[in-house]
Amino acid sequence: MEHVSSATTATTTSSTTVAELEAETSKEVMEFIMKLEKKCPPKEEYKSFFEKLKATMVASAKVTQEKKKGFFSAAAGKISDAVSFIGSKFTGKSAEAKKSMETYQQEVAKSLQELEAIHKKIIEANQGKVEGSVAVTAEQKTEIKQTITRWETVTTQFVETAIQTEAASNTTVGVDKVKLP
Repeated sequence: MEHVSSATTATTTSSTTVAELEAETSKEVMEFIMKLEKKCPPKEEYKSFFEKLKATMVASAKVTQEKKKGFFSAAAGKISDAVSFIGSKFTGKSAEAKKSMETYQQEVAKSLQELEAIHKKIIEANQGKVEGSVAVTAEQKTEIKQTITRWETVTTQFVETAIQTEAASNTTVGVDKVKLP
């Protein structure tokens, strides 16, 4: 599975508001999630994982600037729960696969923490402005896009590892799995 970042397709403008950037990135990330979901087996754990990701994206579009601070922490928790849910389906699998999935989970959380820190800087720099007029610098926009790209890459790696681990465990035939006539 090849990862193509949705964040690289964005157009650059000289002045962007937070609302414009959030609308743009939310749309791009939702497209990424839907494309990645199509590559997964139609199993309940994947369906649940992607439903939680989509719900988090929809919720992010409805949160006001004042409430965004808590939103990132809540989103990180929901995404972590979704990742843990898939990871729990692979308990007893190879130690290497389990370690990889734990690493990806930590990287996803780290990306969300970075987005929260960027958002905090933007809000602090724009204190006193009306919500719709809060501006994002070109540097902040680039930082956000790069962080989203890292999040997408790690999420893709996590899902690929889950699929490969599941496929490997389904093709391994042990003595206890052989059916005799």
